[in-house]
Amino acid sequence: MVEIVDSYSDKVSKVYNTLLGGDEVADVIAEECERFIFEKDVLDVGTGTGDILCRWSHLANSVCGIDLSHAMLEQAEKVIDKSRVKLYQADFMKDLSWLGVFDVVISNRGSLACVLSPEQLELALKNISAVISPGGKLVVEMYSYLAYKKISESQKIPFAFEGLRGVMFADICGDILYFNTRLDESPVGEIQFAERVILLPVQKIINIFARAGFVYDEEGSFISDGDEAFDWLVFDYAN
Repeated sequence: MVEIVDSYSDKVSKVYNTLLGGDEVADVIAEECERFIFEKDVLDVGTGTGDILCRWSHLANSVCGIDLSHAMLEQAEKVIDKSRVKLYQADFMKDLSWLGVFDVVISNRGSLACVLSPEQLELALKNISAVISPGGKLVVEMYSYLAYKKISESQKIPFAFEGLRGVMFADICGDILYFNTRLDESPVGEIQFAERVILLPVQKIINIFARAGFVYDEEGSFISDGDEAFDWLVFDYAN
């Protein structure tokens, strides 16, 4: 019998890395991050299990990672260098100024898309702007509008890899992308969980960031043509 669980639950945290592509994908993302974080004070928003952060943290001057999920952070605690990285359970929809000020803010795998409206995204960016130095960098992966429009047309996507077998359902309603993932075989048993994220054309995303004081760096960014799941967006903080 399939167990319905929260997307931030302990069981999901234990298969999260594999679901998102495992070590191979994490290596690629971490390598992209490295060009921004060398000897910088870095805030990682949406650290998750820490599988990306742990790959580049040794290059930074200091690292702070935040996530809303206690279960995810418990996994991250197992892989980070505690002498270099501080982890906190925190919500980017609330004040973050208590964390300090950073040269670079990074948010991978669509963490900043875990909002339900453009207004909520603007609020999140306002909170981030309070902890980023003038002239600092904001580096984010946002869900690719082109990729997920294509995926939603299929609606049902079966998968089987690295001990996992299941199906993902995707649907778009307005500006919201709905995921429903069912694992029929996994190390944590049969589970099902749902997620909701904002999904907007990339120019609308760039415009929202601009209103919050972030200037788009076209040269440093990568926009998916629909084959990659995320747009890689780089911004300079102008205020």
